[in-house]
Amino acid sequence: MDIATSHWKRSVGRWPGRSPPVGRRSGSIRRPGPRTCRSSTAQPPAPGEQTGQEATSMMATERLTAGIRPALFRRAGLLALGAAWSAAAATGAAAEVVLDTSVSKVETTLDAGGRVKRELLPADDVVPGEELRYTITFSNESTVPVDAQRIVITNPVPEGTRYVPGTAGGEGSRVEFSRDGETFDVSEPEAPAGAGGQPAEPPPVHSLRWTFQRELAPGDSGEVHFHVRML
Repeated sequence: MDIATSHWKRSVGRWPGRSPPVGRRSGSIRRPGPRTCRSSTAQPPAPGEQTGQEATSMMATERLTAGIRPALFRRAGLLALGAAWSAAAATGAAAEVVLDTSVSKVETTLDAGGRVKRELLPADDVVPGEELRYTITFSNESTVPVDAQRIVITNPVPEGTRYVPGTAGGEGSRVEFSRDGETFDVSEPEAPAGAGGQPAEPPPVHSLRWTFQRELAPGDSGEVHFHVRML
């Protein structure tokens, strides 16, 4: 069970005739408690600007569980969230996709048989070296389907953390990785050979991107996830 210690909701719409920006963020966290972020709205294309697929408007709201230490959010960089953008549905109507992002602490133990056991706990108190799991749920809250490969989620690795190799995933989604935040590849960065032929630590991942490969029907949802380690 994924226990959310904090979550954000983002509502994504469409503006016909313009390709959306990816990964734009809005808002800030100062202390726990209900807050409303600034909203960001795409503008109509300028005269002579080439039009493409879809443009978007985004309104973000966030709710933090009471009692969470503010220092956690400063250290874990929990504001480094991505944005999902939906294209026109097959009918030409606008589809609305809502993101819900949560973060939990991963506790690793061994059971009586020596098998590794992972448990998700509230991330109300974390220290360097601990592992966190980000889960991003996306839901189609409109009455029209969203076409396959039209939902894209881009999430920078939060400041003060490092991506844990092999932990990014999401059923029905293609995952890509970037070392610079601009160029993405489907393969995770490989670790160079270290002393004595032993693999060294792989290069850090700057951002992750998921593309949902299926049509998302009205009322349906999906999720993607990744882990980071506190520095």
